[in-house]
Amino acid sequence: MRAPRSVRSRYLDARAMSTHSTPALALIGDVHGDPTAIVIADRRLPRGVPLLQVGDFGWWPTTQDRWIRIASELQRELFWIRGNHEHYPSMPWLHATEVVTLCPQLHFVPDGVVLSVDGLRIGCVGGASSIDQLERRPGETWFAEEVLDTASERRALAMGAVDLLVTHCPPAWAIAATADPRMPALFRLPADWQDPSAAAVERIHAALGTPPLVCGHMHYRWSHAERRVRILDVDEVLPWPPSTAGTEPVA
Repeated sequence: MRAPRSVRSRYLDARAMSTHSTPALALIGDVHGDPTAIVIADRRLPRGVPLLQVGDFGWWPTTQDRWIRIASELQRELFWIRGNHEHYPSMPWLHATEVVTLCPQLHFVPDGVVLSVDGLRIGCVGGASSIDQLERRPGETWFAEEVLDTASERRALAMGAVDLLVTHCPPAWAIAATADPRMPALFRLPADWQDPSAAAVERIHAALGTPPLVCGHMHYRWSHAERRVRILDVDEVLPWPPSTAGTEPVA
């Protein structure tokens, strides 16, 4: 992963959103417990346009009350999928088969659940493996449940045709094309280490007919128009449908 851009540059997309026509929703990259990007998007987007956060939301015992308070003050619904930096013991509803409402306007979307927003079918699949897992404490700051397991993959494959696939982890080919190959060794993993969740996302994307896919996890912005994959940077906001063809960045 690369270092996130500066705070100023991260929020340029949120400030520019008012120049575009009303989207069906807005997607938000990894926030890691920091609500700033969500609050800014809430101020900039037309009232009622829902937000969908793509994982690494930052659901921890120390942040839950704040998230509930912030969500109650939004002008819209806030949905989120799981990442690899959540407190899984605090998520007993992890494998629910429908959207879980945590409080008015704050909703968790389990793997394989399809959101219907403004006539669009949006398939959701969270989870990823942590490249920094050896730096974290099992059962305290790292949890085996973060990986996209076989049961989650089966649920995702059963979603049927979707207009947009939202995942936390990118497909394996996208990581191979963009990630710094030195990173596994820096985190004491084998040089050829690959995230099994990325392989699962790649299989799901292919099986669903390669719909547009928006994800996060990598902490940098990247897009591939032909293969219709868009990686969101930390705190990046992407109105959907985007203002340009495919999944190109919003100007």
